[in-house]
Amino acid sequence: MPPRKCPGCDLEIEPSAERCPYCYRDLKEDAPVAEMENVKPPPKDWRKIVNYFLIAAVLLLLGLVLPKLTDKAKGLMAFGEKEARFQQPAAPEVTAPPVPPAPPQNKKVQFRILGPSDSVPKWFLEGQVFELRTTGPVGEGQVLFKDPNAGEDFGAELDAKGRYRAWLPVNTGGYFVSIVLPTGTGTLMEDFIPSLRKLGQDQRMSMAQSALSDASGAHVMAAEGAKERRDFALARPEDANR
Repeated sequence: MPPRKCPGCDLEIEPSAERCPYCYRDLKEDAPVAEMENVKPPPKDWRKIVNYFLIAAVLLLLGLVLPKLTDKAKGLMAFGEKEARFQQPAAPEVTAPPVPPAPPQNKKVQFRILGPSDSVPKWFLEGQVFELRTTGPVGEGQVLFKDPNAGEDFGAELDAKGRYRAWLPVNTGGYFVSIVLPTGTGTLMEDFIPSLRKLGQDQRMSMAQSALSDASGAHVMAAEGAKERRDFALARPEDANR
């Protein structure tokens, strides 16, 4: 066996030595190059590689085939449900009986009525309420006079010709005038000279739109002992749409 040299100190050592006696280098780590060259890699296991390819191919095939089978099954189920619905007889339509309209409610409000014998400073007011659209009398309803300062309501009932009569206490702010109807709503506007009755219908309908857009409504005021006549025109919401 040829002499061996230590790769650390380059001195000759025993071929079988595992450590250099001179520099104490561990010779186990310095394996001969020839021995390393003689080491062969382990042979490849081709069976495992083939198995991997087969498994991948099966998974790919399942991914392509399963969605089509699922869609086909859903289509068959939907077709079966459709056939079942087609074969079932249609239920007869049940028509509910018509509901009769509710009778109109006779709306009434409570207000204070003042008479000529009441010992308070007062004044007298009378007049007529007529329809702005037709100029005919409003045959049923209540005319209310609201004191904006005291918050108290006075009023009068309309007769068949739309006439009213009311005694009102003297106050500093006058009264806002409104109307309560058996059905529906409306706004009062004070008649003037010449009377609204003499205007054409188109002009009266234009006046109705103005009255309905005015939130304050009609207003009256007089001194103690006065006797006044005020006529009012009733504008209904449907008048503005004509």
